[in-house]
Amino acid sequence: MYTVLLLVVGLVLSFLTLPIAADTRDCKKSDVPGYECTLTVYDVLPTQFSVGMEEVECKKNMFESLSNSDLEKYLKDHTVPVVIGPDGYYLGDAHHMSRALMDADIDNDKKVLYCIIQENFHDLDSGYEFWEEMTTYGLLWLYDNKGSQPMDPEFLPSDLSGMQDDVFRSLAWMVRTSGGYGKEDTYYQEFLWANYFRDNMEVSQFIVNGTNGTTTRSSKGRRDIHSDRTNKVDTKMKKITHKSKLSDPASASTTWSYCTVEPYSPQCLPNQSAWLQNALPTAMQLATDPNASTLPGYGEGVEDPPNCG
Repeated sequence: MYTVLLLVVGLVLSFLTLPIAADTRDCKKSDVPGYECTLTVYDVLPTQFSVGMEEVECKKNMFESLSNSDLEKYLKDHTVPVVIGPDGYYLGDAHHMSRALMDADIDNDKKVLYCIIQENFHDLDSGYEFWEEMTTYGLLWLYDNKGSQPMDPEFLPSDLSGMQDDVFRSLAWMVRTSGGYGKEDTYYQEFLWANYFRDNMEVSQFIVNGTNGTTTRSSKGRRDIHSDRTNKVDTKMKKITHKSKLSDPASASTTWSYCTVEPYSPQCLPNQSAWLQNALPTAMQLATDPNASTLPGYGEGVEDPPNCG
């Protein structure tokens, strides 16, 4: 009897020391790297400024088409790396999936991320120390949606909904799923390709009046934006008084156009899907150019149409 009792106690203690399954409890600030836990999409913070909304919309439609059990299975199969910071939980990857889950028209209690702790920087100072570690580990993408960099990480969006749309990130995703280059386990792979396309294409090239239903407006790429900023700013800023002619563009201190400031806004790119289809053939050609040979996945493309629901 005593032997049986010891055996039962031993089994109970063994069970209590087993790792807690990912779907049994929320993440905690004390969790160590490698631990699995859950968070909602409203609990996590982004480590990048932008996403490609075409991919987000595709994943959103897919999530809305899945049954509850299929959605849960999909999310469990797509674990999300998370860095624990001094002020919250930071996504190490899967921003597009997470944003799509947030935007999906499904119950909030289904918007669960199955996470694995990548690093725990909870004890670091919330300013310099934390951002230094994140930068050193390559866990930040500090480009804005126009390719300008490096952005101050202090100004990263406060939640996933604050990430801006980068049309060239959408284009890079379309090129990859069309077989233009291969998928690799490289951080920010599609953003690297997005910047390559941005440097070699202009938004205005692929706006067709009939297709987009509007007059073509010029919207320049990253190099031109930088040129505008350095060459056209009037350093002799004058104090604005009530007598200033603010309605006269010539009286402004800069000559930026709205579509230079917000090139992917509906006013400047009224039909993004049509623009992407127009730009795709050129981007596919650029993906085979030797100048792209240093990018991850070059020459390894396999057509992989996305499931958009």
